[in-house]
Amino acid sequence: MGIQNITNKTENDVDIYTLNSLRAEFLTVNTVILGVYLVIGVLGNSLVFYIYKCCITKHRTDRFFIPYLAVSDALSCIVGSGFGLALNLLPIRFSGDALCKGLWFLTKWSTLVSALMLLLIAIERYKKVCKPFGPQMTPLAKQLSIIALFVLSAILTFPTVFFHGEISFPARGTSHLTGNFFSFDFHLLSLF
Repeated sequence: MGIQNITNKTENDVDIYTLNSLRAEFLTVNTVILGVYLVIGVLGNSLVFYIYKCCITKHRTDRFFIPYLAVSDALSCIVGSGFGLALNLLPIRFSGDALCKGLWFLTKWSTLVSALMLLLIAIERYKKVCKPFGPQMTPLAKQLSIIALFVLSAILTFPTVFFHGEISFPARGTSHLTGNFFSFDFHLLSLF
């Protein structure tokens, strides 16, 4: 004789899948927008990378950072939009604290890499335009600045590992369901 799972369900009882579907449905517009960002960002940055690496045959030093910017922007689109889509499609059922911390770190790191890359391009252009007879960035200095930019971005975004995480919460309207979402963990602020 098998064990049967008998529960008394009322009209107010829902399962976690239903709650997740309702929340995901509420986020449909945001999900569509993130999908558009993902497609346009990846295609556009891939096109820029292809043109600067394959179609422009005359290699000039003033275009050194553009392919790197295209790759970092594409990575930022993939990681950021992909993570946002996952959060929108599984707003309550997405679980895994290490995954949460890692994805928040990658999202913020890739965005900061793109922002600092723009700053690096601005510095190089400033030196070329405003101080054309002064010292310019050598190819080695440009390569080292890219490495320094990646490392600096990792150092600056590393604290997100401590301040973001999976948060469990009781599902509204139920006494027996617990959901999870990834966010800034406000409980950690009590430590300071």
